[in-house]
Amino acid sequence: MQTIRTLGLLIVVSTFLNISTISAQVIEGDVNLTTQAEVNLFSGSFITGNLTIPGSDVFDLSPISSLDSVAGSLWIFGNTALTSLAGLETIASVGGGLSIEMNNALTNVDGLRNHSSVEEYVTIQFNPLLTHLNLGSLSSAGGLLEVTYNTSLMNLDSLSNLSVLGGHLKLEENPALMDLDGLISLSSVGGDLEIYSNNALANLDGLASRSSVGGRLYITGNTELANLDGLANLTSIGGELIVGSNALLLNLAGLSNLSSLTDRQYTP
Repeated sequence: MQTIRTLGLLIVVSTFLNISTISAQVIEGDVNLTTQAEVNLFSGSFITGNLTIPGSDVFDLSPISSLDSVAGSLWIFGNTALTSLAGLETIASVGGGLSIEMNNALTNVDGLRNHSSVEEYVTIQFNPLLTHLNLGSLSSAGGLLEVTYNTSLMNLDSLSNLSVLGGHLKLEENPALMDLDGLISLSSVGGDLEIYSNNALANLDGLASRSSVGGRLYITGNTELANLDGLANLTSIGGELIVGSNALLLNLAGLSNLSSLTDRQYTP
């Protein structure tokens, strides 16, 4: 009887070790998960290439919870049944870009809350039910940050730890976006700053920490924007300044400290 119990224990220990070995595996190359069945079979902690999750069949990402790093890009797009990104909380870094696009049922991105850095771009667009961005651990992005065409997005509060952006910042066609307070820690933008057609945006106070823009500054079509006071600390723009079609904006008084400017175009 003792022998049988010992044998059973060895089998259990062996099984556990096998599972641990599998969950710690490195997956070489790209991974493309197009169905829920493929998601359910996923096992690995590190992907050397890109991770792509597209399609209408995927609704639950919790089986991916063993993954902690993607060396390439993470793309989640065209998922009509996916309501959240729960299961991606263990991913701390993405070596390429992060793209969340055209997910018609997605209401939050809380599963990305532990992402601390993205080496290239962050693109979040065409997610009609997305109300907020829970990217509270994100401190740096090497390239573009693009938040566009998210019709229910009300604020950027969870970006409050973002301090470094190497590329462009593009905020376009987010009709429910009321303020930019979540960008308060962002001190500089390496590329262009574009704020276009955010019709509920009343002020730019969330940009008060910014002292420079490496490229052009483009502010147009924001119908409720009444002043540029949030740009009072801005001293340098590397490209042209274009301000136009902001119905309530009567002057550029908020740019009084701007000392370096390539070109200016202003249309009330």
